[in-house]
Amino acid sequence: MEGQPQLMDRATTEAMHEATLRLLERTGLRLEHEEGAALFLDAGATRDPEGRILVPRELVEQALKRARPFTLFDRQGNPALE
Repeated sequence: MEGQPQLMDRATTEAMHEATLRLLERTGLRLEHEEGAALFLDAGATRDPEGRILVPRELVEQALKRARPFTLFDRQGNPALE
């Protein structure tokens, strides 16, 4: 069916999650908004010498555990993905 999202298999999802965790830990984020950077730093992230925010995997995992489920809706307002 055209327009329907295709879900990734578990192995692909886990590989993408692991790659994202490595990227956040090693390369980090460049945040131009200092208040946003402060939120990460206060939560346990660090700032590297170039000013990027390095986010430890534990911080990401904690945030994911606290995240609430949500539903994505299509343009007509119908549930598209839960």
